[in-house]
Amino acid sequence: MAFNPTINRLYATDADQDTLFQLSNGTTIVKSVQLSSITGYDNNTPSYISIDKFGNVWISLYGYERLLKFDASLNYLLSAAPSVTFGAFASGSP
Repeated sequence: MAFNPTINRLYATDADQDTLFQLSNGTTIVKSVQLSSITGYDNNTPSYISIDKFGNVWISLYGYERLLKFDASLNYLLSAAPSVTFGAFASGSP
């Protein structure tokens, strides 16, 4: 969960429902966004949520390895994914 004191809104995610919620007074749902409607992927598993200094809401997705950015009203702005390719790893001693 993350709280934006400027507009008195609480943001929360539900991994089981694949949803991002905006709440007022901590109990009233103002708006919700189904994350799969943004990503096109069913197993998003939101893991972290934060708010930047501009009031944008950032969600990291564990299963989809992606960051989603929304404005304070939960309008989708962008998505970012790592572009790193890892080589083969070997275990054991040389």
